[in-house]
Amino acid sequence: MGHITRREFMKLGAYFAAAMGLETSAIPKVAEAIETIAATNPPILWLQGQNCTGCSVSLLNTEVPGVAQVVTEHISLKFNSTVSAATGHTAMDVINGCIDCGEYILAIEGSIPTGLPEACMIGHEHFRDQVARAARNATAIVAVGTCAAF
Repeated sequence: MGHITRREFMKLGAYFAAAMGLETSAIPKVAEAIETIAATNPPILWLQGQNCTGCSVSLLNTEVPGVAQVVTEHISLKFNSTVSAATGHTAMDVINGCIDCGEYILAIEGSIPTGLPEACMIGHEHFRDQVARAARNATAIVAVGTCAAF
């Protein structure tokens, strides 16, 4: 990945703030958050509720930087069911171990059924309850895509 100037970086922060519907006063905070993330390889616990996996597929389709570079150089992807080799009890052990350790960014893809919680189960746990449990130990929570955000 090429380097960008400070001016380009602040412009990128402005784009992110605008995309999230934030006021221009949030631009420095967004830029600061991006700098902090870029300086480390933050652990990411990516949970999927009711969704089409389109956001995960979009991540996999990135070209610059490619997804391999993202997950090896920029983040530490602890779990994402679309790309995980682990299934069943092993996948639940990974998710629960990450939640127990804490200090991760929680990414939520897809909607969370609240009126019919049994419509989305992960292991033997309602997704709604899993998200609430995971949110307690997360350093940040990101709604990924329209289904999660709206």
